[in-house]
Amino acid sequence: ETFARYLHAWVGGLSLALVPLLVVVFVWAEACCVALAGEAYRDAAPLLRLFVVYMALLPLDRYLGLALDALGRPALNMIKVAVMVTVNIGGDIVALAVLGSVEAVAGVTIAMTLVGATLGVGFAKRFVPFSVRATIKAGPPALLFLLRGRAAADDLDDEADIPAENPEPTPLDDEATRPSAKPSDLSDGRAPLSHIHPAPPSPPLQEGSLS
Repeated sequence: ETFARYLHAWVGGLSLALVPLLVVVFVWAEACCVALAGEAYRDAAPLLRLFVVYMALLPLDRYLGLALDALGRPALNMIKVAVMVTVNIGGDIVALAVLGSVEAVAGVTIAMTLVGATLGVGFAKRFVPFSVRATIKAGPPALLFLLRGRAAADDLDDEADIPAENPEPTPLDDEATRPSAKPSDLSDGRAPLSHIHPAPPSPPLQEGSLS
């Protein structure tokens, strides 16, 4: 369930983050084509709208493939990719040879992604309780969490760049500046006093004391 919760959050959050950009490109597709390529490509707006639909489906397909690999089922992911490649190649041949339409090729790309996402959902449900409805519900809180996490990380980075004016000494600093005790000072269980009251120097030897 934890894996499914993270999967719902990432797919829903990323898809929701793409929605504003995709809506702008879809509504003002002609203006985007003119701004990017010039007036001669204004007629490419329908093709751009089809690719916007493809981009909306892309997070679901990609994350389901990563989830299958993370679950230790790369063979199922390979089957999904193989089916998608077959649909893409076969559809492109039909779109170009029979229909002769570039828009049909874009439609084949959308169909390929839908097939891959459908297979991914079916394969993932064998191991985790994944659902598209839960992904849609998890999108807003996941996106809000990501935005708050990024802002919190930026605040931490800003605080790390400001050095402290008067840093307080730590217990480790106190231990480092404290004189070390000799083993002889601790042999009788009492606190070391040699560094507090040093022993007086020995008197000088007088002449004839050793004769």
